[in-house]
Amino acid sequence: MSCSSYPDCASSTYCNQTNCTGANCSSIECPTCANTGACENSVSVSNCDGRNCKQTDTRSCRAYPGCQITDVCSITNCTRQGCKTFACPPTPTCANQNKCVASAVNTTCSGRNCKQLTTVTCGDLPNCDSTTTCVMTNCTQAGCVTSDCPPPSTCSNTDKCENSCDIIPCEGFKCQLNNCTVCSNYPNCVSSNVCQMTNCTNRGCKISDCPTCESQAKCVDGCVKSSCAGRNCKVSNCTSCSEWPSCQSSNNCTITNCTQAGCVTSVCPPYKPTCDSNDCTDSCSSTKCAGRNCTQTSCSSCSSWPTCQSGSNCTVLNCT
Repeated sequence: MSCSSYPDCASSTYCNQTNCTGANCSSIECPTCANTGACENSVSVSNCDGRNCKQTDTRSCRAYPGCQITDVCSITNCTRQGCKTFACPPTPTCANQNKCVASAVNTTCSGRNCKQLTTVTCGDLPNCDSTTTCVMTNCTQAGCVTSDCPPPSTCSNTDKCENSCDIIPCEGFKCQLNNCTVCSNYPNCVSSNVCQMTNCTNRGCKISDCPTCESQAKCVDGCVKSSCAGRNCKVSNCTSCSEWPSCQSSNNCTITNCTQAGCVTSVCPPYKPTCDSNDCTDSCSSTKCAGRNCTQTSCSSCSSWPTCQSGSNCTVLNCT
């Protein structure tokens, strides 16, 4: 320790280390955190967002040889009501901004002694682009082989379902239908149809659900089931509609007839209208009439479809 001249008398501390080999001695400065490059005490003051806002970054080092670093950041914000000092918020990272979290996950895979390592690395802020790598290590008696993991199964690469959209023009100014097929998550891969119509006028654009054949009363998908002649006979008469706006209907009718030998499904025979459906049938009725062994026969008849004209005939048979 040394002192400066009176009256200042400022003290300063220095340290020298003397090493002697035989009659030769050398003196060097004692090692410190600063001169070894391990750590150096520092204070940095900078401006921050806000009027009269100052950020103070303080770095302090523990004594040599530990040289443990301690960083402290504080913000002092001054207004007319006075100054307030508080700790700085944490430095933004991809993780605390919920943009990307680096990870390494070990799992087992198909095969004896097979291990799979899936690693996620993050790029720098602000994008934090994530990169995923996966390697498999499979060990046998012949040794271990490391290879890239196969791509994970998806609805698309297993040919179960494919997300897609068709853009269809419709009537109206800048009117279009966005007709999309949407797949649920693997492995279910259930496809559903989502359709939205965008219609624009001078007042702006309006997005709504697409019209459907059913909502426009043009065609309704559905099946009507009924019984038919025969034991365990069922008729299924189904109507299906093409997509809006054509809404073309098609009919599919099947008959399922079950016996002890099993069930047989066949196409319904073509529908042929008859006069019976118009309450016109061929029929005869006989009654007794005055006289011994007298019979009166009254008959009604129909002409063929589609005229179905009815006629009548009455005859009397009298036997003597």
